[in-house]
Amino acid sequence: MKILLPYQKKLNNSFENDLNRTLQRSNLEGYALLSFSFSDSKGKLHEIDGVLVLDPGIFICLEAKNYAGVWTGSQNEVWKCDGQEIRAIGTNPYVQSRTYALVLKERLKPLFCPYGLESKIFVNPIIVAPDQAQFNIPRATINQFEYGSRIIICNLSSLEKTIAEIGVNDEIKNAFAWIGIDAIVRHISGLKSDTNLDELASNSPESNESQNLSENPPQNPPQSSSQNPNLNPPIKPIKRSDLPKIENPHPPHADRSKPIIKSNPLAVKTPLPHLHTTNGTITNQQEMASEISRHFAQIEGGIETTYTNIAQDVMHRQSTQPPLYNNTDPQEILQLLPNLHQIQQLLLTTKQSTV
Repeated sequence: MKILLPYQKKLNNSFENDLNRTLQRSNLEGYALLSFSFSDSKGKLHEIDGVLVLDPGIFICLEAKNYAGVWTGSQNEVWKCDGQEIRAIGTNPYVQSRTYALVLKERLKPLFCPYGLESKIFVNPIIVAPDQAQFNIPRATINQFEYGSRIIICNLSSLEKTIAEIGVNDEIKNAFAWIGIDAIVRHISGLKSDTNLDELASNSPESNESQNLSENPPQNPPQSSSQNPNLNPPIKPIKRSDLPKIENPHPPHADRSKPIIKSNPLAVKTPLPHLHTTNGTITNQQEMASEISRHFAQIEGGIETTYTNIAQDVMHRQSTQPPLYNNTDPQEILQLLPNLHQIQQLLLTTKQSTV
């Protein structure tokens, strides 16, 4: 286990140092980010005692509470240790750890969104206590991992065993391997993509400090890069509007800058039966031709918009996954969509023969 600490950060108490040494000496594969601050969607900062990113795709939020004695309380009430209130951000340590797990999940979503797995990310909250602590917390799972359990508490000496019992979704495992553990750690900690994490990690079990990382969350980097040259600028969530625009390979037949596709069936005007004069018949045929032409333009615009959206998605996936098609330019990507191309050609042929 490799340990990362914020820039010039020292752990606050002996129990946090014990947690540091326990993780360093464990056989767990991955990184532990201790005492990092993360901001939620409202910009509020939360300092999390421990964030674990482990192979093959496990995410854990640790909340350390240095209270030795008998813990009492429930999911929705204040917890106490030998009658003394256990300090927590929120009602109790469970509420605090769940809040922090959700904050971390939001940080991970942009990485797994291109794979369509943002809803399958799960951050496991675990409350860690000294070995002298005993627990009388209803519906809590003690010193083991149990799927579906909302409250997991473990003594420090049982932490590694508890973590080793956690499984991982196969889809998350595959995406985790493609992205890479180092890239994930850099993302959530706000480090530059070329930062060597091995040089920053402290691997000495007896060390109480790690190398310099930023204490600020990714959204709030230091004002001066001299404070931490490894810090990366804030990482923005990926939006469709941020994707590159692909030039339409087909000449436009109408103004399709804002194509309008009506959900209602096409309504084509037909000649009125009571109009039998030559002029009247010609007038209604012209209306029908104009109406057909207008709807053809709308449908063509919608198809070309679909072309572009799919091509943009393919190009975006190429930047985050192993290449689907090597050295492929936008024009070639569009040619990979023969069904849409054939539909468009059929529309053009039908229009020419109808109007």
